[in-house]
Amino acid sequence: MMENEESTAEEDKGPIAYQEQKVFSSEDNLCSVYDNTVKRFVTFEVYGLDTQAQLFLKYDYPAFDNLFRFNAELMNPNRKEGRFHWIIERLEISTATKDRKLKLSEKPTEEVSQMPLYETVRKIPTGRMDLKERQRLREQMDMLDIRREENISKKRAATKEKFLKHIFALKDDDRRRKEEQDQKIEQERSNRYKQKEDTERKEEEEGKLLDVKAKARRKAVECHEARTEEQEEYELAQLRLRWKANDVEKARVIQAARDRRAKMNQEEKEAKAALDDKRREAQNKRKTIWRQLAERRKRKESDWLKKVFEQKAERKRTAKMQNERNQEFIKEWHRDRQPIFKQAIQKTEERQQARLAEEEAVANYNAQRAPPPKVNLKGKNSKKAEMAAKKEAGATAKPEKEKPKKKAKKAEGDGEKKPETDAEHVEKVLDAVEDKMRAQMEEEKRRARLDIVRTDKVEAKERGRIDTEMKHVTEVKEAFRKKKLDVDQINQQRTLIRKQKSEDERKKGDRKKSESERLNRTRNANIERLEMKRLAAEAA
Repeated sequence: MMENEESTAEEDKGPIAYQEQKVFSSEDNLCSVYDNTVKRFVTFEVYGLDTQAQLFLKYDYPAFDNLFRFNAELMNPNRKEGRFHWIIERLEISTATKDRKLKLSEKPTEEVSQMPLYETVRKIPTGRMDLKERQRLREQMDMLDIRREENISKKRAATKEKFLKHIFALKDDDRRRKEEQDQKIEQERSNRYKQKEDTERKEEEEGKLLDVKAKARRKAVECHEARTEEQEEYELAQLRLRWKANDVEKARVIQAARDRRAKMNQEEKEAKAALDDKRREAQNKRKTIWRQLAERRKRKESDWLKKVFEQKAERKRTAKMQNERNQEFIKEWHRDRQPIFKQAIQKTEERQQARLAEEEAVANYNAQRAPPPKVNLKGKNSKKAEMAAKKEAGATAKPEKEKPKKKAKKAEGDGEKKPETDAEHVEKVLDAVEDKMRAQMEEEKRRARLDIVRTDKVEAKERGRIDTEMKHVTEVKEAFRKKKLDVDQINQQRTLIRKQKSEDERKKGDRKKSESERLNRTRNANIERLEMKRLAAEAA
């Protein structure tokens, strides 16, 4: 079932389920869909964003489902948003008559509907149907066609029978009406003939009677005229005398009325002048009070702004002093820690050198007292052992004089090992010192980076505080400006109301004055007309 009525705007349409935007006749319109699950109907509303016009199209659930019974994609009732989009694509406004109506076309219109920005990715719920469900739906669709054809044939037969009955009834009514009309015409004709004859007869009788009465009237009139001529002359004389007395009295009354009216007008003018003076004085007093209030308000606002700026300057000075105290504290803390750190570093280097010297002494002690290495004389190492034995034999065959030389060389060799051990020790100490200095430099760099980060954070917080303060000041100024604007608007409205009231009073006075002038003119005209009548009567 489809409805398009004005009452749709007043009934409960249910919650809104879907929205799109579409252009109809170069006007942007908002297409909304309301789904009432309690009463089971769907309402499509088109709202003009320029003209604020509303058009409705309503479907109940069976009719709405029947629209998609041949659409395989939208046959599933769960695809509500897809169905709503399909309907909105085919909506058009019919302007064939004076009333604009919303209807559903067979194909999508030229105007393309647009979805809202928050629904650019529209997910339409889909449901799955098994084979039995699809077969049941197909059977229902076939049965719908069969039932539809049966209902159409029944309705056509009933309509045809009803139409024929109506035609036959119209024919009978027309024949009966014609017969009644002929009878009435014939009766009216006969009645008119009789009425005409009666009228002619009555006219003849009345004519004769009038002739008799006219003769008697002429005689009576002649007698009456002869009898009343003298009386009329006397009455006319008396009437003239009464008219003169009445004219004098009327002149006196009119003059008194004019004097009274002039006095009243003078009193009204004086009262109006006094009232105008009183209002002017009250308005001047009111303006003076308003000016004093404005000056007082302006003075309070200037004092408040001055106080705000003083507080702002005080906060800046306090923050600057706090920052300076923090920097001084950090410098003092750094100056106090440096000697302690220097002593700790020196002690650490001394401990490192002592540990290295002890390790070197332990290594030399172990090297001097270690047993000679054990030589393997079997297998591959037998030749090496023979060569070593020959060398030893040759060495023992030399004279004894060479032994001191070898001992001296050996002693020299032993003496050369010690300088090499000191150099290695110095190199190790230097490496340790270099590592320590590098670590110290890295620590200083890290602290410098941390100081930079800390400074940046402090500056950011300061900027944030300044921005917040400026925002607060801007909000306060804006609130004050709005309040002042509201007060000015109220004062303007009051001024306009007073002007309108004074204008209405002036117009009312003008209307009253024009009405009084019109009445005076009418009164004078009536007096002149009566005077002319009187003079004409006197002249006659």
